[in-house]
Amino acid sequence: SLIKRIYIDQFGILMPGLPKEDAEKKIRDIYELIQDFEYNAFKKPMHLTASLGSVDFPLSANNAVEAVNKAYMALNIARNSSDTFYYDFRDAEKQQLNSKNQTMLMHYIHDAVEQNKICFAYQPVVEAKTGKMKWYECLLRITGDDGSVSSPGAIIPVAEKMGFIDTIDQLVLERVIEDLLNNPDITLSFNASSLTTDNPKWLKQCNQLLHDSSLASRIIVEITETAAQRDLRETAYFVASLQALGCQVALDDFGAGYTSFRQLKTLSIDMIKIDGTFIREIANYPDNHLFVKTLLDFTSCYSLKTVAESVEDGESAKILMDMNVDYMQGYYFGAPEVKPEWYKGKVVGMKKA
Repeated sequence: SLIKRIYIDQFGILMPGLPKEDAEKKIRDIYELIQDFEYNAFKKPMHLTASLGSVDFPLSANNAVEAVNKAYMALNIARNSSDTFYYDFRDAEKQQLNSKNQTMLMHYIHDAVEQNKICFAYQPVVEAKTGKMKWYECLLRITGDDGSVSSPGAIIPVAEKMGFIDTIDQLVLERVIEDLLNNPDITLSFNASSLTTDNPKWLKQCNQLLHDSSLASRIIVEITETAAQRDLRETAYFVASLQALGCQVALDDFGAGYTSFRQLKTLSIDMIKIDGTFIREIANYPDNHLFVKTLLDFTSCYSLKTVAESVEDGESAKILMDMNVDYMQGYYFGAPEVKPEWYKGKVVGMKKA
């Protein structure tokens, strides 16, 4: 191997004829040596860290200059990474493409907000015992220039990562309240981002807009298990604050993460929504059946209401009713609709028929 200083704190290392797997092991050895470095002139221990980037030559570069430039690109991405100290150029190239795609998605959702193309699709939630509609979940949708409606899909995680989710959650809250004012007989639920649970500005907005308890009593805020895992105390405060206003709070997609029964008790939520992966095949998989039964037995002891998501057929609905689930939601009872029969108000971004 050949080592040469390139700049004050940058070194280049050539490892000719070394297979990629062996080269990566050497890179990790180098990193460990840097971390374990000791210098007797200092009385206190030093903590050193480093970022490393590599390129496979001539596989990924045609000449020495191109190889150095691509190694620099990998180094810069490694330096800005929060989860790794090392990138190979080919992995860095994929990371750069992913970042570009995320930026494009961010522009897309930003334009949708600016151009008033955000709307809801409403899916009914029914009471298991009576089959009566109890409330509707507001599912975020984006309208196209041609009037078509699409789900945000992977856009929300990108918005969370890039700090735009505050704007979206604020808009969602305002739209929900507008819908409730225009439709006084309807109760609505909606999802709050896991980042919103520790956002005091959003809670302040709730206090300003929900001064009428009769309005708040028709709102169910859904939080994810991710929110519970972030900071249990912050999430518990968030839940209690909403309940003090008169809202109900549901824990969404329960079973998909790692929320314990102890955490459920600490959060003092009003209901849980059982993740659809356990519901869709409940008639065919005994493990799903056992999990849902155990969960329902537990929740009944703590007076928690339960919602079964993704109920797609009558057989599953019958099983869930026999298990004494409180509410059910899914295409068996109704698909999400942008303009259901009960709706009174403007559907933003939609072209007139």
